[in-house]
Formats: sequence, C-alpha cells, structure tokens
Amino acid sequence: MKTLVYSFLFSLIVPCLLFGENITLFNDSKITLNATIYKQQNVVFSVILQEGQAYTWQDSQGGSKNYQKGPFSIIFTCKNGSTWGVINNANWGFTYKANAASGNKRCK
Repeated sequence: MKTLVYSFLFSLIVPCLLFGENITLFNDSKITLNATIYKQQNVVFSVILQEGQAYTWQDSQGGSKNYQKGPFSIIFTCKNGSTWGVINNANWGFTYKANAASGNKRCK
C-alpha cells in the first residue's frame, strides 16, 4: 500500500518538474486582442488571441537557466496598439482574462 501511495505522489510531482510552469491567457472580449507577458520591462511572450480564444504559455523546466520567475505583468492591446487592460502580479498556474484586466477595455 505504501508503494502505491508513493507511486501516485511521484506521478503527480514529476510532470511539474519536467514540463515547467504555465499561464493561460483567455480573450473573453468580442474583438481580437494581443496579449503580452512582461517580466519587469522585458517582453517574455506575446500572442494574438481571437475572440473567445485561449492560449497556455508554458515556460521551460524549472531548473533551466531560461526559467522565468514571476510575478509578471500582462497587457492586452488592440490591433491599433491602444491598451485594452493590464494585469499586474500575474503568476504561474492561473488563467487571466482580458475583461478582468484593469483599464478602459475599449479600442480607440
């Protein structure tokens, strides 16, 4: 029984170590938006999201030299470059929605 419990715990922990961390971005607006993840002032990742589209960004393995530590800022922008909204202090393991961001949520 003990072996079964250890095997189960091992199967839960190893995938996290192998596959790194992730952040899911979800465009719950009615327009196409660009979502950009920043660490301080540096762009870490950027993706265009159609209406209703989600994307899961996965960083490299936790032990990798390229691993990014949070927190991050996420900025959702319109096609014309105006800011839709901003999320500060974003961290691994969460889903961030465009309409939950702080800002005017309009494209000029």
